[in-house]
Amino acid sequence: MHLAWRWFTGLGFDQEIPRHSTFSKNRHGRFADSKLFEQLFEEIVARCMGAGLVQGEHLSVDGSFVLANTSTDSRIPREQLAEAVQVKRIVREYLDELQQENPVEEPAHEQDCDPDATYASKGGPAKLGYYDNYLVDNSSCIIVGVQATAARLSQESVAARDMLTRFAARIGSMPQTLAADAAYGNGELLHWLEERKITPYMRTRENLAKKDDRLYSIDRFTHDPETNSYLCPEGKRLKYVGMRAEIPT
Repeated sequence: MHLAWRWFTGLGFDQEIPRHSTFSKNRHGRFADSKLFEQLFEEIVARCMGAGLVQGEHLSVDGSFVLANTSTDSRIPREQLAEAVQVKRIVREYLDELQQENPVEEPAHEQDCDPDATYASKGGPAKLGYYDNYLVDNSSCIIVGVQATAARLSQESVAARDMLTRFAARIGSMPQTLAADAAYGNGELLHWLEERKITPYMRTRENLAKKDDRLYSIDRFTHDPETNSYLCPEGKRLKYVGMRAEIPT
């Protein structure tokens, strides 16, 4: 893999390769306030389109959970936020003073909890992170759109609309179809696609619930306001106990 990497980047056998920290330091340092990485991505996509690799007629979209570089133990109760902010401000001022006194040294990096990370759970305990959303050209499997969002299911549809809009502006027209999983099968996104004459290929939430014939749809449960409970079609009562329902056997 190292030889392939050297060949791809044009480095000789005797040339020193950049350290992995070089990329992260540049991203947080000299390129923090620029759109260099976005411009590089768009230039690569433009060249793929110029070479005829990207058709842009049939696309797919999906989001991946990216774990944040933080710990769940770093959570602070709401009533302690004011005190925590004051402490962090004092520490930051101290670090700034040290940097001014020692300008040759590399600046210290704080290890505070990432304030933009949100909790998400997919088949396991909730963890702090983000969603990395991708728009892919089906014919070539080339990624033509990327957008990072908070780790919330609702943000996946928002990112899909934004990436489609940017891509359409680049090629001059909307795609014919869009494929996605059931997380995108909501009325808001489906209506947005219909208005732009984009045919969606995705399962809706309703269809997902009907994949097992043994499951009852929501409209078959009867609510009893006096006991704040529901009766299933078999006559059994489901009591509300918070985020989970107590299902009699």
